[in-house]
Amino acid sequence: MILVKKNLIKRIIIITVVINVVIFLAISAKITFEKTKEEFAKRMPSIPSFSMPLSGGSSKTACSDTSDYHAKILYARAKDATSGFGEMSTKLRGWFKSADGILNEEAKKFNMSASLKVFCENGEISITEVILPNTEKFYSSSSDTRGVLVAALTTLGYNKKNEKYIVYYDGSALGCKINGVDQPCVSQQTEKGPDDRLIEGNVYNLGPDYAFLYKVDDVTVQQYFGASYDMLAPVLILHEYAHTMGAVQSSAPHSTKKESQSKQKHCNDSPTLGKGGTDIMCKSDGEGEVFGNACSGMYPFVFDCNNDDYFNPKPEPGSYLATHWNLGSELNHFIQFGEK
Repeated sequence: MILVKKNLIKRIIIITVVINVVIFLAISAKITFEKTKEEFAKRMPSIPSFSMPLSGGSSKTACSDTSDYHAKILYARAKDATSGFGEMSTKLRGWFKSADGILNEEAKKFNMSASLKVFCENGEISITEVILPNTEKFYSSSSDTRGVLVAALTTLGYNKKNEKYIVYYDGSALGCKINGVDQPCVSQQTEKGPDDRLIEGNVYNLGPDYAFLYKVDDVTVQQYFGASYDMLAPVLILHEYAHTMGAVQSSAPHSTKKESQSKQKHCNDSPTLGKGGTDIMCKSDGEGEVFGNACSGMYPFVFDCNNDDYFNPKPEPGSYLATHWNLGSELNHFIQFGEK
């Protein structure tokens, strides 16, 4: 009898200890979870929420055929590189639609719709795989990867006057600086000189032009931009493509002007994305660039803060964009406008 009582007491003690351990672990887990939530909440304001305004895209893709002006999306790789076309074609369609969504949201402020014209086949955005004539080492080791890619694409016939090309090059590129230090390029575009004439014959109203995205690992993108490549890519597409359409002219009220070699300028009335700004075209073109804070916050993104530098579908008479090149003008061959 005594032995039975001792075993019972022993079991009770073991069960009590186990229960206390479980309770302790549960409390610890809850505390850790709450701390993690707090840390995440603290970090969120400093991380651009690139996915938030991009999920829906434009309500309807502005599909174009070969006879009209349009963007053509290319997946390009060196002849000795393994093809990633299957995965990337799906991503590129999604990225483009998200970029188009930013533009359309801006147009809605004016009770209008706006969509980037894009080449489609069978009612779907077309993505073309392009196998380049040289090796991956040739392109990645060039001091001007952008230049040799443009030369290759031109030779292959991607040089039409009614086309601007959004090119994802599945490889690395040299020739870029971040904070004054040479780094692998994330994105680039071909450059033209300034032309702020509000006429159909503006040099930016014709192709060919090229907006490049390069293959960059997420660690590098996170380090410099605080977001994953998938989150950042739609913004990169719209940023570089807007350059090919003529943003931001050096005569614009809030244009960066410090670096004379930069033919396509940026804006400085809103800080760089990730540093308190929302305008996707605002970034420094020179050391010591002073930024305003006319459109502060991390969300939503805007395609021209206060619509006074490069995009305004309904500019006030006599204003800068009523008299100078304006991506929001119906003269722009590469955007389709309509009622909201």
